[in-house]
Amino acid sequence: MFPLYINYKKEIELDNPEVQTVPNILAYFEKVLNQKRADNIVVEKYSLTFKNNLFKLINNWNIMLPVDSGEIGIKMLDNNRIAIEYIFSLRRILLIAAIASFFVSGGSESVLTGFIAFAWLGGMNWLIAIIRHRCLFNNIIYDIQQWKESTHSNTAYKSCGV
Repeated sequence: MFPLYINYKKEIELDNPEVQTVPNILAYFEKVLNQKRADNIVVEKYSLTFKNNLFKLINNWNIMLPVDSGEIGIKMLDNNRIAIEYIFSLRRILLIAAIASFFVSGGSESVLTGFIAFAWLGGMNWLIAIIRHRCLFNNIIYDIQQWKESTHSNTAYKSCGV
């Protein structure tokens, strides 16, 4: 449902199936999401969900600020392959932009000004959010593919400014 739900999916081959298990992968996603200050994280057998609170004390650069909720699902394929899907909602950012543009257009008495405000506030923040989350997802996938031993580091948050 463009533009409210964004969906990223990646199929990967498990080079080390003893370490790259579904519980370890979900635990890694949970660890990264906790570091990013996601709220209400629930881990199930093949999925992880989170729902962010509207009012919380985080700075405006936090990657989870514009996200309402999200889900990570893992599907087992054949020959040591899995599909990882990340879906998240950006309704909040568009709602806030709509409210802000309403006040801007009311103050200037111009619908065009309100539309420009919405396009800039909503559109640019939406674009930045999808780029940052794509980068975060790709970095987590990269980290998972690099696991060679039973202990692994958490490096997904170190790049892309996320």
